[in-house]
Amino acid sequence: MQQEASDEALMGRAQDGDREAFADLYVRHRPALTAFLTRFTGSPMLAEDLAQESFVRLWEARGRFEGQRKFKIWLYVAAKNLAINALKARRELALPEELAERTAPRPSALGELVTEALQALPEPQRLALVLTIYEQFSHREAAEAMGCTEVSARVLAFRARQTLKQRLAPLLEKGYETENI
Repeated sequence: MQQEASDEALMGRAQDGDREAFADLYVRHRPALTAFLTRFTGSPMLAEDLAQESFVRLWEARGRFEGQRKFKIWLYVAAKNLAINALKARRELALPEELAERTAPRPSALGELVTEALQALPEPQRLALVLTIYEQFSHREAAEAMGCTEVSARVLAFRARQTLKQRLAPLLEKGYETENI
């Protein structure tokens, strides 16, 4: 039985020009990266574009991967930076409300409330929460991806959870389960 190659081993092969190794990384990480970006940006369409762009940029920058951090963290740092820039640009361009409503898919009422509450969090708190809860990064890995200390990542994630629990208190009163928040 053959053991699956590590991300770092695949990236090493990709650095030597092995497109198949990079394609394996893409297949392995694109779904989770897209989910992360969807939660972080609040837009599935933007998340798809950003995930694609993240991999394109990583291919172009593959020579700079030194293996000092895990490939997954390197990938998420690149995606986070693209997402932050895209969100800033989006705020500057701000679509008219009616166009935004027509282009965005409508989630369930409960999902919509959770998404709105998540998007209302300050960006660092939202990032810490998405990385630690949804992406299951350790606080150390989240801190590395965010460029802060582990203590800061813990505090940001804690504050985000507390804020979400307050904002979603009406759901708790109605009996919805919000333990995964």
